[in-house]
Amino acid sequence: MKFNLSILFFLFHVCLAVFSQDNPYQSHADKLFHSGEYERAFRLYGNAIKADQLEDANYKLFLNAGDCAHFLNYKQIALSYYGLSALRNAPIEELTKHIATYCDNDLSCIPVTLKKIAQKHPETQSYLYPEIATILFNQSEYIMAIPVLKECLNSHPQNLPIQKMLAKSFFNIGNTDSAYVMYKEIVEHNSDDYDSYVFLGNYYYVIANKFMKTATTSDEKRVKSALLRKDDGKMNTDTTTECYHKAGEYLEKAYAIYNSNEIRKSLIEIYTTVGNKDKTALYKKTAKK
Repeated sequence: MKFNLSILFFLFHVCLAVFSQDNPYQSHADKLFHSGEYERAFRLYGNAIKADQLEDANYKLFLNAGDCAHFLNYKQIALSYYGLSALRNAPIEELTKHIATYCDNDLSCIPVTLKKIAQKHPETQSYLYPEIATILFNQSEYIMAIPVLKECLNSHPQNLPIQKMLAKSFFNIGNTDSAYVMYKEIVEHNSDDYDSYVFLGNYYYVIANKFMKTATTSDEKRVKSALLRKDDGKMNTDTTTECYHKAGEYLEKAYAIYNSNEIRKSLIEIYTTVGNKDKTALYKKTAKK
C-alpha cells in the first residue's frame, strides 16, 4: 500500500500544531490581564491552571496569575501561584522580578517572601536560597544572611561566591575569627583568590603587630595557642615572626594577582620588620611611579 508523502507531511504538521498549542485559556487570560480586566482574567486563569500539567513546566502561567491575584489583593493566592511557578523552574531573575511586584518594590519584603516559598516547597530551596542570601547580603543584612548562606553551603560546600559572601558577612559583623576560618577553607580549595589572600595576609599582619606590643608573655602564649588550633599545630617557630611570614606569604600572592600599592607598602613594612633585606629591596624597587 502506497502513501502520498505530501499528505503525510501535511498530517504531521497538523498534529504538531495541535500538540504544541498553548493552553487556550492562558492566552485569553493574559490578554485580559494586560488590558486591566483583572476579575475576568482571574477567572480564566483558574481554568488555565486546571488545564495545566506539572510536566509542562508552564511557569509563566503562574507568574501572571500571581500578578493578577496580587492586583486584586488576593495576597495568599498570589503567593501560592508564585510558589507553583517556582516548582515549575521559573528562572530566578524572572521570579524575583514578579516577587518585587508582589512586594510593591519593598526591598525588605522580597527575601522574606522568597523564603516563605522555599519553606512551603522545600524542593525549591537549592535554587531559591542563594538568591535570598544574595539579596540579604547586598542589603547589608549580614546577620540575616549568615544562616541562609550556611544552608546553601550544606548542599553545595564548594560554592565560591557563597563562601565569599559568608566570609565577608562574618567580617562585616566583626566576627573576624569565623571570617578567617572561611577564607582559609576557600584558599585550600581554590587557588589564586585575591580577596582571600588579602584578608588572610592582613589578618596575620594585625596579629603580628599586636604581638609586638604584647604586654605579658601569657598574652602571647594564649594567642599562639588559639592560632595553633586554627592551623592544625603547624606553627612551630616564634609566634610574632611566624605571623609576619604568613602575612607576607598571603600578601605576596595577592600582589601577584593585582599590584596594589597598599599591599606593596605592607610587604615592605613586613620584610623590614623581620629583617629580610632582599625582599624589602625587591618591593621598594617595584614601587609604582
